[in-house]
Amino acid sequence: MVASNENRFPDIIKSIFIMLEGLKDLYNVSEEILHSGMILDRYYIGARYTDGFPEGTPSEYFDKKNGKGSA
Repeated sequence: MVASNENRFPDIIKSIFIMLEGLKDLYNVSEEILHSGMILDRYYIGARYTDGFPEGTPSEYFDKKNGKGSA
């Protein structure tokens, strides 16, 4: 999803939760779905983006135990 800022330059939305919040006016997005988006963001943003953690790489913050717990 792409949002526009005041300067009309597109910003890519990286947060599932923020994307769902933006869709609430158009679709019936339940609180349960919003909550699920928050949980997914905790795993997705940190694991996907190299600057998702203050130091180190995402692979240093996730292991098999984290993966099984998140599924």
